[in-house]
Formats: sequence, C-alpha cells, structure tokens
Amino acid sequence: MTRAALRVIDPVTAAGRVVAHLAAAREVGQSCAIPRTLREADPGVVRRWPTWVAGAAVLRSGATWWLWCEPRRGARGADQFVLNVPEGRYLVDVMDTRTHAWCSRESAAGAPLVAGLPATGAALVVRIARVAEEGGRPGGERP
Repeated sequence: MTRAALRVIDPVTAAGRVVAHLAAAREVGQSCAIPRTLREADPGVVRRWPTWVAGAAVLRSGATWWLWCEPRRGARGADQFVLNVPEGRYLVDVMDTRTHAWCSRESAAGAPLVAGLPATGAALVVRIARVAEEGGRPGGERP
C-alpha cells in the first residue's frame, strides 16, 4: 500500500491551534499547562508518522515536543510514530480535540522514541516530555 503524502501545516497556525485547544480543555476541567512559547521544530525529527495522519506540524516549547496531527477522512484505529529524541524516558500525552480530553498516556524510551497514537477521527494534540531522572517531570504539572 502506498502512503499518501503528508501535508505539513504552517507552524504558526499549528501553534495557535494547540494553544486554543489546551485553553478549551481547561474550560471543561482538564488539567493542562499551556506553554508560554511554541516554536517550529525540524519536521525531519519525525521519522515516521501514523498512516492515518493527513496533516501535521512539529513544535517545541523548551525541552517539550508538541505534535499537531490532523486525520485522514474516515481514519480509525491506532498506529505508531517514531521521533528522534535524546536517549531517556518520555511521557507521551494525547488530547482528542473533539472532546478536549486527554485520551492516551504512554511511557516510552527515547533514541528514538516509538509510541502509538489513536485515530479518534479528530485532530490530536500530542505532548512529549522527558521524565526527570529523580522520578519527577520537567514542568512538574500534568499536561
């Protein structure tokens, strides 16, 4: 099966969408920290996108990676992505933008990081944060 081309979303547009959906999640009682700054990251750090992703952007806020993933029409199920990150343990938190709820949390080792993303039919906000060696998390707050 041939993979359809991935549409790269403008990082400024993607950053606005990420912040808007995190703010909407707060409105419905979800615990989340809104990053002060989001900047464009090299899209080449993602070695592989899930087959259900039609459009995407890669952003950074400090040491945290953020992905904006838009689905192909009718996509369902789950698939994995591969991200080139420094060696270490990471938490991958996924928000469904339709419900503004965190729908998945996974711990994964990096270098590279391989994690699953559910295809919910809605765009996803994905937060990838390295776990501090002392058992804490950078930033300390639940996403």
